[in-house]
Amino acid sequence: MAKLLKYFKLIRPLNLFILGGTLYIIHSFLITSFLAEFGILASANFFAFLIPVILISAGGYIINDYFDIGIDAINKPESQIINKTILAKTTKIAYVIIVVFGLVSAIYFSFLANSKLLFAIYLTSILLLFFYSKNLKSKPLVGNLTIAFLATLVLVIPFISEFSGISFLKEVSYSRYSDLLFWMGFISIFSFLTTLSREIVKDVEDMDGDSKKGCRTIPIVLGISNTKTILSWISSLTFFLLFFGILLKVTTLKLAFIISITILSFIPLLAQAYYISVASEKKQFTKASFWLKIAMIGGILSFTFI
Repeated sequence: MAKLLKYFKLIRPLNLFILGGTLYIIHSFLITSFLAEFGILASANFFAFLIPVILISAGGYIINDYFDIGIDAINKPESQIINKTILAKTTKIAYVIIVVFGLVSAIYFSFLANSKLLFAIYLTSILLLFFYSKNLKSKPLVGNLTIAFLATLVLVIPFISEFSGISFLKEVSYSRYSDLLFWMGFISIFSFLTTLSREIVKDVEDMDGDSKKGCRTIPIVLGISNTKTILSWISSLTFFLLFFGILLKVTTLKLAFIISITILSFIPLLAQAYYISVASEKKQFTKASFWLKIAMIGGILSFTFI
């Protein structure tokens, strides 16, 4: 039983829950609400499309930990699972099984949806997660951009699940169709920027192990000071996106949405920016990473009020 719980911990169930919840909110509170304005019924495909996402993501966490055995032994030995509770060979087998199930379900549901794009997203995610874990993550910026790209790419899935309804929306009300595209773009850019920031912050936290294992991440190559400058620029872009995104659509937004995104996203982003600006040790970067995650989750939760 204890070993089973370790396997469960290996796939990051909380992160998978957040991922599933994010896609559910985009589908059910954003896309579906736009369609419902014109009596367009949502399809039942979304929940089926979610299965490969969860399986592929779980596999990604496993293979990342597998390739990080040496680094994690330095950075977080107290929480390391592989080669302590679970053998590395067993971990590799678990990865293959989960990814095979993910790929089979991806093929099946993509075929049912008659969508080559959907399958391309699933397959791209499997390949990028593997190569990110194997070598891309050790390259400056490349690994960070890979994860930020994947975090954005997966957001297309709710859109694909309702493609026929969205196409009909375009015909009956191009203005509302444009509004939907605006908010999909808003969420995508927000997800990309916040994920990119958090990945860079995590690289700072992991510098000790990364440097000893020959990784060439941004903080190792450019130093802490220059990394903080990069993070400040990304934070500024994120603030710009939130402020002007809301300003452009303020006349059509509910007050509850404006209040919620201010409290749940703006304020945590300010806290993150503060900790980055004063950070000189790992503990402060860890706090910045925590507030970034709150801002990411809070930003998505705000769309329950859109």
